[in-house]
Amino acid sequence: MNWLAHTKLHVLKLHELDFDDVTYYMPNYRDSTALRESIKQVGILNRPVVQERPCGGMIPVLGRRRLQEAATLGVHESDVLVVSSDMPVSDGFLIAFFDNAGHRTFDSPTTAVVVKRLLDLFPREMVARSFLPILGVPPRGPRLERLRLLGTLEHRALKWLAEGRILEKTAVVLARLDPGDRAPLLDFLEKLGMNANKNEEVTANLYDLSVYQARPPADIIRDDAVRELTADDDIPAPERAARFRDLIRSWKFPELVDKEREFREWCTGLPAVPNVKVWPARSFENDEFTIEIRVSHRASVERVLENLKDMK
Repeated sequence: MNWLAHTKLHVLKLHELDFDDVTYYMPNYRDSTALRESIKQVGILNRPVVQERPCGGMIPVLGRRRLQEAATLGVHESDVLVVSSDMPVSDGFLIAFFDNAGHRTFDSPTTAVVVKRLLDLFPREMVARSFLPILGVPPRGPRLERLRLLGTLEHRALKWLAEGRILEKTAVVLARLDPGDRAPLLDFLEKLGMNANKNEEVTANLYDLSVYQARPPADIIRDDAVRELTADDDIPAPERAARFRDLIRSWKFPELVDKEREFREWCTGLPAVPNVKVWPARSFENDEFTIEIRVSHRASVERVLENLKDMK
């Protein structure tokens, strides 16, 4: 049935709309400035579609973002099209999907939410045949499963992913955590103010430690040693973050960190030679070392090589 052909025009009081209802939610993490300015200047051009609830009230089907921005601007009512409460959720989500897919390019977090919702509502074969080609998602394999996992994340984590504050592999680790652990961890990462790569390092190390120690990441970041390092607001946030990264790494790789410390102490006893550095084997996997010599022109290269030849 074409439900949109059987709508009725209604003047909606915006306070009657349940913006928290995510039945037909199609996230959009783009900046809303242009949309807000458009509504401010000319109002809502295209009528949103809402659905009646059997028990009363309305939920958004199409145009949630327009109505939210209008409410933010102080608009109290808007013309909307109302679709019957008899419309099945699957039919309503199809309307939302094709309306959005027709004029938007979905980013990774939006695609994840949509893929999970489609798999919840429709048979897997139908999703693979009718929807995934539109989204550019392979019908099977690790990418599909990764997106379905990401689709379980809350809005905050997905928004961070959309904004580049965390990498997709960080979001995958977050999705594997208990929901009660995600919020404290995101609060902690926000406090330290690190970039996406460092957030990935910290999240991965915390996740591994939580497995080794059989305790949630939220417990680890509440450890007295962590709180002592990160709670002092007199220390700049980058320094607090660096101290925490070193601490958590020392817990995860205690033997490696000890070897690194021993190597640094040994290096202080070596003769100081400008433009020369000494490197151990990767992860101290053997007793070999690399000596790096930096020179500024070819003649120096030739002279250094001749000296090394004589030494041999």
